[in-house]
Amino acid sequence: MAAPKSGPTKPRVFSQEDYNIIAQRAAVGSTINETAIAIDCHSNTLENNTALMAHYKKHLEQAKISLRRRQVDLALNGADNYATTMLIWLGKNLLGQTDRQEVTAVEPTPHVTKTIILKREKREAPKAAAKEMKDGS
Repeated sequence: MAAPKSGPTKPRVFSQEDYNIIAQRAAVGSTINETAIAIDCHSNTLENNTALMAHYKKHLEQAKISLRRRQVDLALNGADNYATTMLIWLGKNLLGQTDRQEVTAVEPTPHVTKTIILKREKREAPKAAAKEMKDGS
């Protein structure tokens, strides 16, 4: 029995159908791995092929544009709560959007400082009283 040949293989020629599948997969936000499985190749093959990656990225960006457009339509026209929640989730996961929580530091006001000191004194007062009783007896 002959051993299988090893060494470099001929590069795969991708058909127009492969390009169509890549466009369809990217349009719904499929990952490179998912897209590679759909066209029956390894993800490295897809990543290393400049033309395929350009095609994939083009359609992935178009999908992101569509999602942003839908978010704006929803903001302007309103929709049901489920659609809103889904668009928020998709925006965070596909577009890198986040909930921004700004925290600003300001100079402490005398009232806030006094409150903090009083709370600390209340916490430490029982300890000081117990220590006095111990030392006094």
